[in-house]
Amino acid sequence: MPPQSFTIPIDLEGRRVDEVVSALMGISVKAAKRLCESGRVRRIKSTMKKGDRLCAGDELIIEQPSAPPLPIPVLRVVAQNPAFLVVDKPAGLHSHKLRMDDPPSALEAAALMDPAILTAGPDPREGGLLHRLDGGTSGALAFARTARAFEVGRAAFKGGTAQKEYLALVYGDLDTNGEVRAEIAHDPSDVRRSVVVDEGVDHRGKPRSAVTRWRTLVRIGRYALVHVDADGGRRHQVRVHLAHAGAPLLGDDLYGGPPWGGAVKLFSHALHASRLIIPHPEFPMDAQVAPPADFVAAAHELGLAPPSW
Repeated sequence: MPPQSFTIPIDLEGRRVDEVVSALMGISVKAAKRLCESGRVRRIKSTMKKGDRLCAGDELIIEQPSAPPLPIPVLRVVAQNPAFLVVDKPAGLHSHKLRMDDPPSALEAAALMDPAILTAGPDPREGGLLHRLDGGTSGALAFARTARAFEVGRAAFKGGTAQKEYLALVYGDLDTNGEVRAEIAHDPSDVRRSVVVDEGVDHRGKPRSAVTRWRTLVRIGRYALVHVDADGGRRHQVRVHLAHAGAPLLGDDLYGGPPWGGAVKLFSHALHASRLIIPHPEFPMDAQVAPPADFVAAAHELGLAPPSW
């Protein structure tokens, strides 16, 4: 790519050069640091270090290395109709990009099948994405194919009329059936985590209501395969609520889940979005997705596999 020239605006004056490059290029600070360390950021003639400070009006030259784009993954379509497209998202793939330099996400994969998905919603970063799954969670992920479908679908998720069901492998002393009805907020000490907002619990941001219900399908000792449905759609809701109930997900070290040392490696925490129901006046959606091979293998090793998935 040819070098790009930028004039530093007043609002970025005094900032570290790696932070300025991040803001100007729309890339992560980590990626900006790599550009500085490779000598690709300079003031006209002088190379700059990542910790240098800039003044308003400075002319900055940035060279980006040419690199082949990462391939967009091909995902399996679970169900589709004129309003919605549902794909089987594997663990390890993000629902949408957080930054421009992130690898391709499920959104780009869905757009391979229907480019209209990219413009179905008002935010170009999310397109017609109707909800999110954690990067480590597999299963049913839905996209709207039209602006009207996006409006109807988002209203269903926000209003609680969309139904989300999961399968989870957990460890702990969990009642056979139960629910957690508790608000969730961000953890002030760890940006990766959410917390259940009990009395006296420190949190960041506005707590938001959420309900998670479960029923045990199979139990062996302290291990169990549970069916979960969730109202609220909060960040890490199922993970943080089950941990709060005393039974974190297998492999979920962020919330105290035990590591998995079985013969078959779990790609991530043992949570799978198995069913998704979205109401629509003309084109309702009911999509079901079988769990991935690593999830099934772990359940079999623990003796938790049901008669049928």
